[in-house]
Amino acid sequence: MLDAAFRFLFKYPLLVFQQGDFVLGVSRPIVVALLVAAAIAAAALITYRSIASEGPSSSRDKAVLIGLRLALVAVLLFCLIRPTLILKAAVPQQNFLGVLIDDSRSMLIADRDGQPRSQFVQRELSGINSPLLKALQQRFVLRFFRFSSSAGRLGSPAEL
Repeated sequence: MLDAAFRFLFKYPLLVFQQGDFVLGVSRPIVVALLVAAAIAAAALITYRSIASEGPSSSRDKAVLIGLRLALVAVLLFCLIRPTLILKAAVPQQNFLGVLIDDSRSMLIADRDGQPRSQFVQRELSGINSPLLKALQQRFVLRFFRFSSSAGRLGSPAEL
């Protein structure tokens, strides 16, 4: 029950929060804005105390109103410092993986069994039955790039 409520409020289960790092992404302009807001709030509080002492309301009502206002300011300040969850695990099919394929002249050199290096690349990266590509595609969205004297994007390794 608690896990379902946590997932509803924060999008991810509690386990993800325990494995990730919670950081605050506050920047310098936000710090300056927070300091200015704190100065204005302090001036308003001093003015409020002098005016509040004149009214006939009870001290309990004043405490409740001050508590509600402080809670609202605390929520706004928390949103301004941009809380962020940094996940250490890859989320399947939401992360991209760039596969760089060498397309230079050195790939024409015959290495093992007298076959050029490019033939190994073609065998391992092209075709539907490639176990390497199957394993990578289960976890990532693949993008292929060729490079030699210049770099460029490929639709698939078969385009080499």
